[in-house]
Order: sequence, then structure tokens, then C-alpha cells
Amino acid sequence: MRQILKFIAAVLASIQLTAGAADFSYTGTPEYFTLNIKGEIQPGDYRKLVEFLSSEARPTYRLLKNRFPIWINSNGGSIQEATKIASWVRDAYIPVWVIGTCKSACFVIYAASVDRYAQPNIVGIHRPYFGREMAKSLSLEETKIAYETMATKYYNTLLGYDVPRYLIEKMKTLASTEIYMLESEDIDAIGKRAPFYEQYLMANCGLNKKIENEWSARVRKEAGRAVRTEAERVYFDQVRDCTVKYTFPIAVDVTMKYIVNEAQLAEQGK
Repeated sequence: MRQILKFIAAVLASIQLTAGAADFSYTGTPEYFTLNIKGEIQPGDYRKLVEFLSSEARPTYRLLKNRFPIWINSNGGSIQEATKIASWVRDAYIPVWVIGTCKSACFVIYAASVDRYAQPNIVGIHRPYFGREMAKSLSLEETKIAYETMATKYYNTLLGYDVPRYLIEKMKTLASTEIYMLESEDIDAIGKRAPFYEQYLMANCGLNKKIENEWSARVRKEAGRAVRTEAERVYFDQVRDCTVKYTFPIAVDVTMKYIVNEAQLAEQGK
């Protein structure tokens, strides 16, 4: 835990949110390794991510093989691009940790992960919206039809990722200039894991919620300085190794399909 916290501190020191497209990079040590996504998510960033995964084949393989997480730090951006990234995150069983902040469109990437982590007051939500130029180009009736279509699709996507309905209703009340930062109760309501995934690990990998909840409570109480007992270390290692056995083949297959599909679209000029 201390090694991970030191690693987080080093990455945070190097992060600066800037205007423009998101930045994708790998950061690693012999013990730990992450895919970093930082900055504003712009049109074309999903393809940029897929091309990055392909061009950095060895670290991508290491990421998938060890179930290392994405570390995301973004104030949002394009819902369409974020939703595409979220689809890969979900289908490939990629863990997501919020390091810094995750607001607006970034939220769907956090929600999509089957294994997610965030502290209170760093994940922010509001309703989807059109960019200023698009909003100005549409008539009022065109805006009504286009917005209702976009919003309905987005909210249904979040429901599919098990986001509680009360949070979606909260989103609807918040304009693009407003933001609600998720509190501890909201983080807990979304959950650390997707329900289907957690139940599967309980049945097949011996995941024990009591052990995990006790560990999490001790970490919070000791401000991240808690050290696992030998029994806890053995337990967490066994669950991790078992999880990798099930997720790794799927993650590789799914990621390859995403890469091939996007390459074909690029060749077709789409």
C-alpha cells in the first residue's frame, strides 16, 4: 500500500490538465503499472487510445495480464468519445482509479469499470449538453429532438452500468455550468464492483466482502498507512490471481477486436 501511495504521489506531481485532446501514457515500476488518461476528452480520442494500445503492444499486454488499472484525471469533454472508451473499459474488465478528478463526460468511464476506485468529492456529474456551436446551429425543435435522443441514450448507458437512478435524476437537474461532486454515500451506492462481477468472484474466486470491508475501514482509519497481515496478503493475492485467470483471456480478445475494428474503419475513411 505504501509503495502504491508513493507511486500515486509521483504521478500526481507530473499531471497538469491542459486544453486539447486527452493524453495517453503508460507509467510503471517493477511492482506496479498503469495506463494514464489525463486531460480533456475530445473528438478522435477513442481512436487515439485504440491506436496507442496497438502501438504499445508489450505494455498493453502487461496491463491486461496483471489487471493493472487505468488512472484517470479528466474534467470531461466529449460524451461520444468518453462513451466509446467506456465500452472498451467495460468489455475488457479494466479497473479504473480516479487520480485527481473525474468530472462530466469522464464519469461514464468511471461508471463503466467493473472494478472502480474513487475518493469522495473528486467525481463530478451534471447533465449532458451540446457544445455552443452545435447548439447555435439548431432550431429549438431540432434541439429538442436531438437532445432528448442523446440524453436518453446516455442515461440508459449509465443505468446499464448500474449507476443508481437517483444519481441520474440528480444529473438531470444540473446545467453544464453546475456540478455535483459525489460524496461517500454516492460512491458506496455505485459500488466498488459491478454487481454481476462481484457475485461471480464470490462464487468462483472466494471473494469475501467481510475481509475486504474490514481492510478498507482500516485503510481509511489509518489514512492509507495500514499494512496487510500475512493472512490478508495471502487472501488478496489468491483473489487477484483467480480473477486474472478469468479476465485475462477475455481482455486480450476484446482489446484485439477493438483494435482491428477501428483499423478497418480508419481504412474505410470513417
